[in-house]
Amino acid sequence: MPETSPDIKTLKADKNENKLIEALDYHDDPDIPEKAVEALAAIGTAAAFEPLYTIMEKSDQSLKIRVATATAIGDICARLQKVLDKTDTASLSDDELVRHQEQKQKLSRAGSRLKLSMKSGPAELRKAAGRAYMILPLEDDSDIMRVFSSSSSVSFQSSPEPQKVEPEPEPPKVETPSEPVAEPEPQKVEAAPEPDAEPEPPKVETPSEPVAEPEPPKVETPSEPVAEPEPQKVEAAPEPDAEPE
Repeated sequence: MPETSPDIKTLKADKNENKLIEALDYHDDPDIPEKAVEALAAIGTAAAFEPLYTIMEKSDQSLKIRVATATAIGDICARLQKVLDKTDTASLSDDELVRHQEQKQKLSRAGSRLKLSMKSGPAELRKAAGRAYMILPLEDDSDIMRVFSSSSSVSFQSSPEPQKVEPEPEPPKVETPSEPVAEPEPQKVEAAPEPDAEPEPPKVETPSEPVAEPEPPKVETPSEPVAEPEPQKVEAAPEPDAEPE
């Protein structure tokens, strides 16, 4: 009966670190160990260090999974370092203080194993191990610089501090003979402004002649009634002459 492949997604969601560590040795599907390494990078603890060292340092493993393993070790170191930094050792009991010291020792061993991979192996693996090592608190930064002094192909994600460039000394100033100072031009004396002309006295308007009042309109008196013409006298017609006898 064939072995059932582990469900890495479910194991990661359940934070089942032990089963993920077992999946590192699953050989029927090469994708399973790689996915297990990625899951341990996200949820793994110091318990996963030793199995991950084995994969990172085995030359017969694929370069892809060895690089992923170095990265996973760095991620676990970062989480462990944060926990140690936040721990108030003064409030720990004796047993808790012992476990705290054990975690610090595991973190120190992880740095030593990463340094071994930085010194040998393919360039891509050395770079991945170097990036993981830079996460750890370094007592002497020159240590890691010395490891890579002979390899110019290895670079890190973190950018180095810029070198201080000392300014070049300024050349001595050569004093040139000063030019003769030109005598100041005599200031022009402005002529005093002419006094303003006296203002003319205001014209006094003479009163105009009184306007003659208009004569009242003449009221015509009604004329006497016109006498009616007398009727003309009608003269009587002359009597006819008497006929002759």
